[in-house]
Amino acid sequence: MGWTAIVMPLSTFADDPAWLSQVAVDPVPDALPAPLPAPSAAQVLTLLRDAGLSGDTAPLVSDDLDHLTRDDDGIRAYAPTTLTDVLLHSPHDDETSARAERMPPDTPVTAVTFGKPHAHAVLLAASALVPVWGPVVAMEASGCRSLVVTGPVEDLEATTARWFGAG
Repeated sequence: MGWTAIVMPLSTFADDPAWLSQVAVDPVPDALPAPLPAPSAAQVLTLLRDAGLSGDTAPLVSDDLDHLTRDDDGIRAYAPTTLTDVLLHSPHDDETSARAERMPPDTPVTAVTFGKPHAHAVLLAASALVPVWGPVVAMEASGCRSLVVTGPVEDLEATTARWFGAG
């Protein structure tokens, strides 16, 4: 599957909740939460690793975190825990400049993009980030379909089907 997803705090949309309401597959809360302090790159990667997710990060953060749970067989088999490419975004990102190869572990992270992930892994990653971001939005990179995640996703199959319009 060659798609891209992005996960970010729901509070990111405080200035334009109407747009999010148009692309969300579930109703968006009337009052969006206040933003929480952005977690560090090391915190984000630790949460993803603790959730059992596999993938490689960019920019690189630290030798012990740059490769999440290393499951080469799972990556080759495109397992439900496969994120593949994990791109960390910070408030310092500038779309016109080249992305740094390394990011200090204490750099705040405001969003995470996943390249070629398994849809279940994106939902697991979103759930893992709720404790530090509050409710999050999991969005196809095209922005066409978004899903608000407020905690653990109980039924990954049903939620994925709803997210992609098959349910």
